[in-house]
Amino acid sequence: MFVLLNHNNYKMNCIVCNKISYKISHNLFFRHFDFKLINFSVHFYKCTNCQLIFNPSYLKIFNLSKINSKSYIKSKQTEHKLYCKKEKLFATRSYFQVNLFYKKRILNNKIKKILDFGCFDGLFLKEVKKNFKNIDLFGYDNNIYLKKIFKFDKNKLILKKKELFNHKFDLIFFSFSIFYVYNLNHLFNIILKNILNNNGKIVVHIPDIERNNGYFLYGDQRFIPTKVNLINIFNFYGYKYRVIKSSIFNKDYIFVFTKTENSKLVFLKENKTVKIIHNLKKLTLKLRSISSDRLLVFGTTINAAFYDQILKNRNVSFVDENIDYPKREFRRKLIIHPKNLNTNSIIIVPRFKGSNILIKRLRNTYEGNFYLI
Repeated sequence: MFVLLNHNNYKMNCIVCNKISYKISHNLFFRHFDFKLINFSVHFYKCTNCQLIFNPSYLKIFNLSKINSKSYIKSKQTEHKLYCKKEKLFATRSYFQVNLFYKKRILNNKIKKILDFGCFDGLFLKEVKKNFKNIDLFGYDNNIYLKKIFKFDKNKLILKKKELFNHKFDLIFFSFSIFYVYNLNHLFNIILKNILNNNGKIVVHIPDIERNNGYFLYGDQRFIPTKVNLINIFNFYGYKYRVIKSSIFNKDYIFVFTKTENSKLVFLKENKTVKIIHNLKKLTLKLRSISSDRLLVFGTTINAAFYDQILKNRNVSFVDENIDYPKREFRRKLIIHPKNLNTNSIIIVPRFKGSNILIKRLRNTYEGNFYLI
C-alpha cells in the first residue's frame, strides 16, 4: 500500500533547491475541502537535500481541491473548535492563536500592520481586533467568493496578488496555509521580499505529522510540511527561526521566522517519512482486523476520514463533541454527540500523542465503549 521508490526511474529535481528527489508511492489521499478520497494516483517526491516532500503535479490537484470555487466557502475551515482542559472550554483555533501570541508577545503594540496569508473568512483578524484596536489588519486569499462570508472589514480583504505590493507588513501569518502555495521561489523572492518590513516577522503554524500521521494523507497540498523541511526552506531563503510551544497546540508547530544576513546554508536531515508510512500501513491492517460490524469513529478530522475509508460500511456513524446543531453529516454519515451514546456503543478513537488524556475524559463523561486504536 505504501512504498518509497528510490531508484532512477522515480526521481526528479526538487522545486526549491533543485537537488535529487525520490518518489513516494502511496495510494490513499484526501482533499481537505470535504475529506473526499482522491480517486486517482497522487505522487509526492522527497528531496534528499532540503527534505521537502512536494507534489510536482499540484496544478492537477489544485483544480480538484476547489479552493477557488463557490462551494469552498461552505467548508467552515475556521469553525472547528479545540478543547482547552485548563480553561475548560471549546473555542476556535483563531481564539487560542491570538491568546498565545499575546502571551508570547508576538502580538504587541509595536506591530502596526498584519497580513493573514490564506485568511479564509477573516476570523483570525476579527480575534486580533478584539485585543489590538490600533493594528491595521489585512487578509489575503484568492477565492473571490470569500467576500460573502468575510467576518472582518471587507475592505481589508485582498483578493489580487498585485495589491499586496501596496503594503509593508510587520507580521505575516500563515495558519495551515503555506503548504498550498504553488511557487515557493516566487513567494520568498518576490512577494515576501517586497511586503515584509526589514524587522518584520513571519509566523507559520503547521501540523506535526510525527504526532498526527493523518496530516500526511492530504493529497491536495503543494508540499507536506515537517519541522525539518520548513526550517530548511526558510533557511534556504535567508531566515532564522524560533519555535513557540503551547499545550493547546501540542500536535502542531508554530514558528517565528525573521530575516538574517548571517544565515549558514546547512540543511537538517530527517528520516521520519518511512516511519510514518510504516505506521499508516500497520494501522490499516489493524483496522481491517476488527471483527465488529457496527462501529462509530470519534472525530471529524483527516484521521476520522482515514478510519472511515478503511472500515467502510462497518463504521455506521461519527461521534463528535464539536457539533453546533443536532443533524450534521461527515463523509455522508451522520455525526452524533457522545451524550447520545448508549452502553452498547463501540467507539474507535484515533490515536495520537496525548490521546490517552482524551479517552480518559470520554470514558469518565459519556456512556459507551471507547477504544484507542
